[in-house]
Amino acid sequence: MKNQNPIATIEMSSGNKIVIELFPENAPNTVNSFIWVAQNGYYDNQEIIRVVPGFVVQTSYKNFDNPALAYRIEGEFASNGFDKGLKNEPGCVAMGGDGKKYASGCGFYFTLEYHARLDGNFPVFGKVIEGWEEVKRIEGVKTMPVDSGALNVEINLPLVPEIMKKVTVETFGVTYPEPIKIDPERISN
Repeated sequence: MKNQNPIATIEMSSGNKIVIELFPENAPNTVNSFIWVAQNGYYDNQEIIRVVPGFVVQTSYKNFDNPALAYRIEGEFASNGFDKGLKNEPGCVAMGGDGKKYASGCGFYFTLEYHARLDGNFPVFGKVIEGWEEVKRIEGVKTMPVDSGALNVEINLPLVPEIMKKVTVETFGVTYPEPIKIDPERISN
């Protein structure tokens, strides 16, 4: 019998919730990483720091400034040879990364519209099943541009902080292991 997929609930400072079904069959280590970060409370009280209308709402592009989260994982996406990846379509949840080989261990985003450059280059590990209107609300908040420096990407910070107050995951009795992390020395070489 197949296990029920884990369900993540993000309680926002607005009082609204975003509920995500996670897909461990399609991105197992990415799901493990998300669950590990959530179960350790690292997503709690974190600000969403990147809003790009018509593209993505991203929780973090700098590991929430937490050294414990400054790790990478192998990218579970097509361009990295991973054949179980899902399309990066509106409503999907994917992990950020370099778009070539590695994914972030924690900085996930909500896909707002289909963009070919995302598809197959970032690991899709879930889909919003409730609260899409909250994601769209965040897409429309007033923002200010942030200099991305060497990242060379568009970053807009909400003027009024959008906070993930609490992130919980219902695993339905299944234990998900700590993610397999990439040695930082291996990335820099």
